[in-house]
Amino acid sequence: MSGSPLRIAMFPRGIDGLFLPPARGVELLALVARGAPEEAWARRVLGDERVLPYDLSRSDLGVYPATEDLLMHSDIHEVMASSGTRGLFLSSSCTRGTRAWATRHGVRLIATEYTHQRRFEDKIWFDRFLVRHGLPRPAGGPVTFGSAERWPVQGPAVVQEPSSLGGEGTYFVRGPEDLDALARRGALARGSRYLVRELVDGSPYGITVFVTPAVVALSTVRLQCYYPHEATGGAHGHHHVFAGVQWIPTPDLPEELRRQLDAIFLKLGDLLHARRFFGFANVDFMVDTRGRVLLLECNPRMSAATPQLLARPELLSGVAAGALFLEAFLGERTPAPPGTPARSPLPAASYRGATLDIVSAPRAPADGARAAVVRRGFETGLYALEERGVRHLGPDVRQLPGDRELALFSYARPGQPCPPETTLASAVSNLPLYGPRGELLAPARELLEYFDYTDDRQGIRREETPG
Repeated sequence: MSGSPLRIAMFPRGIDGLFLPPARGVELLALVARGAPEEAWARRVLGDERVLPYDLSRSDLGVYPATEDLLMHSDIHEVMASSGTRGLFLSSSCTRGTRAWATRHGVRLIATEYTHQRRFEDKIWFDRFLVRHGLPRPAGGPVTFGSAERWPVQGPAVVQEPSSLGGEGTYFVRGPEDLDALARRGALARGSRYLVRELVDGSPYGITVFVTPAVVALSTVRLQCYYPHEATGGAHGHHHVFAGVQWIPTPDLPEELRRQLDAIFLKLGDLLHARRFFGFANVDFMVDTRGRVLLLECNPRMSAATPQLLARPELLSGVAAGALFLEAFLGERTPAPPGTPARSPLPAASYRGATLDIVSAPRAPADGARAAVVRRGFETGLYALEERGVRHLGPDVRQLPGDRELALFSYARPGQPCPPETTLASAVSNLPLYGPRGELLAPARELLEYFDYTDDRQGIRREETPG
């Protein structure tokens, strides 16, 4: 290739792109909506020469539009073409629409291969993959709703749409008797396939398996945390609202659990490597009350945890994952070498940072889907949590040097409607925000009180998860 760098665009709102390190032969630029507060912020932090403003053709896409919607309803393809920008870094899952857009406009997607994303994100496919390779997972299996198939578990269960993302499409039920109530709400469709698994009593965790042709590396473990509110559509089929992750120092984990994690996830990494997988595989798992590790799902893309993985290489045993990921797209990717790659087990990191999504309140069924309105805005930037309260330190979020500092990424603007459970902002914090059971600690509650966008979040911000 010529000596000119590969120009790659990223959405700053995705957060991950801001924490990517410099990479040889790569120039990163920021896509921002013209005239939005994010444009002025990006120019201050990144400089005019690294900002690509685009125009939206619709104004009703919400507080945090899906990436596919931004691509379909804007002139982003023209902006990229005129600036010589050939790559688009994805923080979100690659949808069919996004892939079609990239093919149509000759844009290279900087992401894990589409076919790997589609397979591993499919809950039923991944469950069968775990069975085939002898990896531990909860009891259960696929069921066609409305068929005569045997219900695969006894007692409380989790029902999931195969392509569900986040908490959407995931329902906690007492048994098959709750399915009709979900169908009446439009949550389930007769004739569709769902994954049904036993409801495991334990704690939810996440881990990243980073895979390149030469390396399989495990990240530090993080606790998956949820708001202490079960959003429901009635008595049945409740779901939980994701709050963020809490990084767990490896020395705090029991020795037997560390042995299990190394054995299970290095095996998974080897299996991914053998399939020529490349990138970040984020795996959700449970540790039950007997100390067993049970794998739940795999998200082969960036996640809520990726910004801190990129900013703090010690969370991946010092592997320069961001640079390795970007540099692989400079030419044709090297095929995976024969044999076993270098394997990096759980790092001995002691980091206790966390993330926090600031979310509009769930509503009771009587409220319907009435949207709240954003009443105040907050600047994206670096903040400190001090004895006298929260203090804004400046606009640059890319460095988090202090133990009590956090980066706020603000999405919502005053006057915007925000339906229930809309993410209004995200915080990346060096400060622990959750307790050992995922309960909100005092600093998290203080942040929620301060960054109150709607005056309508009492149900979330004042409660704590019962111990």
